[in-house]
This record gives sequence, C-alpha cells and structure tokens, in this order.
Amino acid sequence: MTSKILIVDDSIMAAQALKTVIDREERYEAFVIHDGSGVLQAVADYDIDVILLDALMPDMDAYDVLKLLKDNDDTKNIPVIVITGLTYAAEVRKAIKHGAMDCIRKTSEPIEVIAKLNSAVTIKNQHDRLLKTEEKDTMTNLYNKLFFNRTIDELLKAKDANPKGVALLAIDTDSFRKTQREYGHLFGDEVIIAMARTIESFVKPEKDFVCRLGWDEFFAILPDVSPYMAFVLAEKLRKSIAASPFKVDGKDVKETVSIGIGHAGKGENKTDSQLVNEADDALHRAKENGRNQTIYFGSVHAKKSSR
Repeated sequence: MTSKILIVDDSIMAAQALKTVIDREERYEAFVIHDGSGVLQAVADYDIDVILLDALMPDMDAYDVLKLLKDNDDTKNIPVIVITGLTYAAEVRKAIKHGAMDCIRKTSEPIEVIAKLNSAVTIKNQHDRLLKTEEKDTMTNLYNKLFFNRTIDELLKAKDANPKGVALLAIDTDSFRKTQREYGHLFGDEVIIAMARTIESFVKPEKDFVCRLGWDEFFAILPDVSPYMAFVLAEKLRKSIAASPFKVDGKDVKETVSIGIGHAGKGENKTDSQLVNEADDALHRAKENGRNQTIYFGSVHAKKSSR
C-alpha cells in the first residue's frame, strides 16, 4: 500500500529535490505545495499520511501550520516532520513542543530522510489500526458505541448536506434470551454474529453504518434516506429475518426482530439524543404492540407493519 507524503516548502527547487528522493521509494508518493495556507486542503485532496514541513516560509511558518493542523480533528494525528536549516537541537525542541513528531536538516542525506519517513508512517499506521479497533465491536466487527455517538453527532451537524435527512433504525431481537438459555452463551454469540451479517446485507456499505450497542441491540444509521424509504428497508429486513432461520452449528434458529425508526429532516434542529430517543421510543412501542413489527416514530398513528 502506497503512503502519501505532503511536502510543504516555499522553495521550488528544495521541494522538488525532496520529492525526487521520496518518489524513488515505491511505497511512497510525494505531493508538493509551496505555502502553509493550503495544507488542510491538500491533506483532504490527497489523503495524506505524513507531512514534511519547512520551518521558515513567508506566509505561515511551520509553527503556524502546526497549530492549524493540531486544532483540526481531521488532521491532528498526522505525523509532521519539520525541515530546518537552523540550529538543529533548538529547532527539534521547538518543533516537538508545537506538536511535530521529528525534524530533519535541509542538508540531510536521502537515507536519513527515508528513515525518518519510515518511522512516521509506522506510527501513522499503528494509530489508524488502533482507531479502527477502538471503534469496532470485537465480536461482530460492527461499529461500536464510540463510533455511533461520534457519527450521529457529525451527521446531524451536517445533515443539510443530506437532502432527505438522516434516518436511524433501532433493531432488537425478540426472543434471543430464550435461545441463549436453551443453547448456551457460545451458541448465542454465533446467533448475534449471524444477525449482524444479515443486517449488514440490507444496507449500503459505502454510505450506511451498522452499529452494535447492546448485547442483541443494533442501530443502523442511514444518511440521505427519507422516512418512507427507511420504513421500506426496515420492513424488508424484518420480514427476511422472520422468514429465514439462522443456521448455527447445524441447527435452524428461528428469530424475529422489532424495529423502531427515528428521522431528522433537513432543516430540523434535532440533537443526537433526540434522534436516538425517537428510535428507541418507536422500538419500545413495537415491542409493546406484539413484537416482530416496524414502527416509525413520526407517524401520527403508529405505523404498524402487517404480519
């Protein structure tokens, strides 16, 4: 996998020389900009892994750029190596104090440049793996509560970018505890994993998010989906689960789910907790009304599926 390196240097010749060194390495691809003000846009455009940043530039020096990067949630964890022609020890202390990972001299040999890059890329990859692990449920590999809370908040803040709003499906099994009592916890784990894969198969992986928050409680976040389409999808999922027993260890396990739907439309000022409460409330009504059904919170009369 190619790691992408951003060189930020106002000197065209110095930047090109550094790019030539980096591009000789097959695992790296270098991009160049000549002013600090374009860093955030370049990081977004090229999906940058490491930044090589000239200490002295006319518009913004390295420390102004570092502040810009560290104040932005999307860029604060990108390793930065400061390039300096000044007194090295003093510059290292200053750079690290401002959030850089390391420094290199402008006169550094190519082998030193690549060695520093190797270390920075390793750290970046480790951080990315840790972040993915922290946001995934270890048993099902679905997203977890940490990811759910962050994503709901981000989507609602930017929901006007989704013309149809944001739909939330709260999905809960109807008789899982009985299955677990009958067959045991390990068997129950396999049922949960099978349930997770089924729910995933009904959403669009490139834009939707399936999360596991409780033992047998799942949420599906559906950006740019209308209440009607959310209800249609939920019903297809519910009916498919009811009609198709899970096959676990050679046994057919019959299970049904109840689903509650909340929705935040474009222009509405709903908080993440309001949206979650709507979906939860609709789910509880589905349970109270007999289970194995879908209810949309916003319907005037509880929109109950026909069984």
